[in-house]
Amino acid sequence: MKKTLLLVAALFYFVGLNAQGVIFEKGTWKEVLEKANRENKIIFVDIYTSWCGPCKNVAKTVFPNAEFGAYYNEHFINFQVDAEKGEGPAFVKTYPATGYPTFYYINGKGEVLRTFTGAKNVHEFVQEGKPSAFITTRHRLVKNLLPSTPC
Repeated sequence: MKKTLLLVAALFYFVGLNAQGVIFEKGTWKEVLEKANRENKIIFVDIYTSWCGPCKNVAKTVFPNAEFGAYYNEHFINFQVDAEKGEGPAFVKTYPATGYPTFYYINGKGEVLRTFTGAKNVHEFVQEGKPSAFITTRHRLVKNLLPSTPC
């Protein structure tokens, strides 16, 4: 009986480790841009404030979701910006937030590919990310087909 309980507990522990939500990068915006260039990925940016109710809702219900995390961790470099602290005020001068939360999909050159404002559910977030992820996937496919040396 003890072995069965131990096995079940271990199973729940390991499933819990794999069922995680989105992982947000730590570091500066410059470092995130450099990583996006190196990995040829698009950056998903969450611009929030500490007082924003919809921001708190997304942080509680969407970001920890395993489906959301699996999709966004695979396809994007995820980054959060508090619009009122740290790099946030400078960031929102370059990438304005018309409301909170505001979300951006930005390439490694700092160019905006897509943006939207307001809370969504997990399924809607995954759908929002698909066009941006397709751009990255298509670029990787084309890049891999090109010769490595000039003709």
